[in-house]
Amino acid sequence: MTATAFAPSIEAATSPALVDDPIHGERPLLRGRLHQAAFVASIPVGVLLVSASRSDARLAVAVYAITWTLMFGTSATYHVLAQTPAARFWLRRADHSAIFVHIAGANTALLAMALPGRIAVPLIGAIWVGAGFGVADKMANLDGSHHGVSWLYPLLGAAPVVATPGLVSRIGLVAVVLLLVTLALYGVGAACFAAKRPDPIPTVFGYHEVWHVFTVLAGLAQLVLTFQLATV
Repeated sequence: MTATAFAPSIEAATSPALVDDPIHGERPLLRGRLHQAAFVASIPVGVLLVSASRSDARLAVAVYAITWTLMFGTSATYHVLAQTPAARFWLRRADHSAIFVHIAGANTALLAMALPGRIAVPLIGAIWVGAGFGVADKMANLDGSHHGVSWLYPLLGAAPVVATPGLVSRIGLVAVVLLLVTLALYGVGAACFAAKRPDPIPTVFGYHEVWHVFTVLAGLAQLVLTFQLATV
């Protein structure tokens, strides 16, 4: 698909009538700063995590670490650095797409370490296909009136639930707790984002920043789960 196919959407997104649009509107002072810090921290944390992992888990953990850094880096670039309407237009799509990529990357690590290969490989493949479909949709159709395949986020994100027995057999019930905490934090954060509440200080730290807090906390819980699985 060529860039010209998106031209009408860019024009609409940058219209003065849409001053509250994420492409054209003003942003809170701290928009993206939390993800910027998370991006910087994720690089050494990812290196240490891969280094500490068992040899048979390193490749899957590396996929997780790379996609984690990619997600935070893309978000920080979009929310902090993108200033022109065209940059925001494309980076907003990349930001939403990177979430799909990290969901697939995180699931790659968890499922590869918790399930037998004959089960893990086709399941991981299906998740990556689903993530690819989500990326294609977000890159082509993301605008204020189109939610497309956003329902795929929770569906793919909850995939590790099928590996609960394997997770428990590896590290005990703490795996269930960490998995549930991860899913709950992402779920509550997504609900806050959809409701645009709470919106503490709209010009400094608004509802979107609240969502980012939940994504970082959920990411930390998932990091602990991944570390436990990769090092036992």
